[in-house]
This record gives sequence, structure tokens and C-alpha cells, in this order.
Amino acid sequence: MAKLGDICTVVSGSTPSSSVAEYWDGNHIWITPAELSDDSFIIHDSVRHITDKAIQETSLKPFPEGTVILSSRAPIGKTAIAGCKMYCNQGFKNLICSDSIYNKYLYFFLSAKTDYLNSLGRGATFKEISKHIVENIEISLPKIEEQKKRAAILEKLMNLIRIRRKQLSKLDQLVKSRFFEMFEKKYSSIKVGNILKTTSGGTPTTSHPEYYTDGIIPWLTSGEINQGIITSTQKYITESGLKNSSAKWIPKNSVVIAMYGATAGQVGLLKIATTTNQAVCSVLPNPNFSPEYLYYAISSKKEWMIQQCAGGAQPNISQGIIKQMEIINPPLPLQEQFSTFVQQVDKAKTSVEQSLEKLETLKKSLMQEYF
Repeated sequence: MAKLGDICTVVSGSTPSSSVAEYWDGNHIWITPAELSDDSFIIHDSVRHITDKAIQETSLKPFPEGTVILSSRAPIGKTAIAGCKMYCNQGFKNLICSDSIYNKYLYFFLSAKTDYLNSLGRGATFKEISKHIVENIEISLPKIEEQKKRAAILEKLMNLIRIRRKQLSKLDQLVKSRFFEMFEKKYSSIKVGNILKTTSGGTPTTSHPEYYTDGIIPWLTSGEINQGIITSTQKYITESGLKNSSAKWIPKNSVVIAMYGATAGQVGLLKIATTTNQAVCSVLPNPNFSPEYLYYAISSKKEWMIQQCAGGAQPNISQGIIKQMEIINPPLPLQEQFSTFVQQVDKAKTSVEQSLEKLETLKKSLMQEYF
């Protein structure tokens, strides 16, 4: 084991005054923690850039290509590798590696320790890890050849996972493109409320544990709706919970829409019968509409729904708004043709998803073994 402070030089940065225009829109890369994501690996550019004057007058120091970038606040634990010389704000504790540690090995170590890093955070207003804390983190340090071997395996897995995710994204885009190709601007529109029935559900009071304990009735909340097929729910209620609340059974093939909060406007297609809470609007099946078609027709109105949201801290969409939504109304045979296409794409997606799950499981297992 070795402490990071013994094998790395830990450096941070600062923010040139935003009120001095001459400090900004220069040629030097200057990153912030907000620019890192779970998929960040090697970073070559930033959203904002600083000038020579900003560097000279604020004494900013660069860190070299290959430095392992670690966000130390807002959020803690995001990591990447500098693909070139760059600067950063004060939200980082970056690690310039010595010859005894391979930077990609350190990157994967830190990526595996996000929860641990967050547990080290200190502060009342917001949590932060200090330079001293980072320097005292211990890491298993095999020989450099073994470090490179482990990093190469993890990098290969990471790249395969990215490929699978990109494949899923492209398959989703393929269906959306097919939808617009077949229907957009070719058929008249109708208001949802003029031809389709909508309903919402309810929440059994939490003061009665018997409404939830050992429940077997699926109960869908708005937070679970995330633009996709729904085949299970995270929560369940009992018969008495259903009987003593406004929750109600929603049939399979209904389109569900999240009406409140951060997920407002998200759309899902039920492949199970379920109950829902009051923050879910269900558009019930109709013989004049293919379920898959109806799902994509309503999904295409997501941005419109978000624009209709009322409320500040808790944006919401009412059933009244959803009933006013206009969707394209093509002939049923054409909808069914589209549904067949969707089902074929879904088979391909299932294969990719299974491969992705295996890759992610293997990566997680190796991260636990290595670190």
C-alpha cells in the first residue's frame, strides 16, 4: 500500500475574476467539475478558456498532460485524465503521477472509490475533500507492469461498454427517425382528450404499514418513468392499500406520463398491468391505436409538455394539459406496420442490453478484485 501523497503531486487551481473581460475567451483550457461525467476519460478541451493575462495576473499554474483530474467538491469523485496541458478552478485536487504509478491505473482506482471519496468530504455548507485528505488516501501498488495490465483490461471493458451504449442510442434514434419518416406532416392531428381516455392513480397513506407490508400489487411512481418500456415496478401495495386509496389498476399497453417534479414529461409504455400514484397520468389502450405507435406519438410531444409545465419548485403537467395535446392520427394498418418495426428493433436492443449488462458486471467484479 502507498499513500497518494507519496507517489503523486496534488495540485489545485482557481477562478480568475469573471468581472475582468480580458481574462476570458482566450486559448488556454480551464475546466470545472461540472464538465466531468461518469463517462469522462481523457479530456482535451473545456467549455471556457482563459487568456495569457488571466494566467499572469492570477498566478494560475498549469498541470501537464497525463495528470489525473479529481473533482473535490460539487461533486466529489468525478475523475478524468488531462489529454493536454490545462488549468482548472478550485474544485479539483489533481494528481500528477510519479514514475511509480500509472495514471490510467490511478484513474480506475479513483473511479471505483466514488462512495469512499464522498464519505471523506468535510464541510457544513457543502462537502469537500482537502489536499491533505487526498494525499492520505491509500492505494494498492503492484509493479508498474501489473498496473498497466490491469488498466488495459479495464479500459478495454470501458470502451466495449461505451460501444454498447452507443448502439442502444442509435437503435433508439433509428425508431424515432422511422416514426418521423412515416408520419410527420403526412396526416392530420387530433387532441388526446377527444379520442383517448386518461386517468391517474393515488397513494395509500404511509401511516398504515399494512397497505405496503408484503404487498404483491405493483405500484408505479412517476420517478420510475424514464422514456421506455416498463415491465416491473420498484414498489408494491396490498389489497387493503388498493381498496383504501385512489390507486387503481391500469391495464397493460397503457402509455404513462410523469406529471410532477424532475421527471415531468417523461413517457413510458406499460407491458404489465399495474397501479400508479397520483403523479402518473395513464393514457388507456384504444382499439384505434397501436400501443407502440401511441407511445412514440406521445413521446414526440415531450418538449411540448415540458413547456406547458406550471409551478416553480415543483413543475407539473395536469391531465387537462395532456388532453389538449395534439398527436398525429395515421391509419391503423400503418401504425401496426410501425409497431412491427419497433418490435424488431426491440429484439436487437435486448441482445445489446444483455451484452451490456454482462460487461458492466465483469467490470465491477474486476474493479473490486483490483482495488
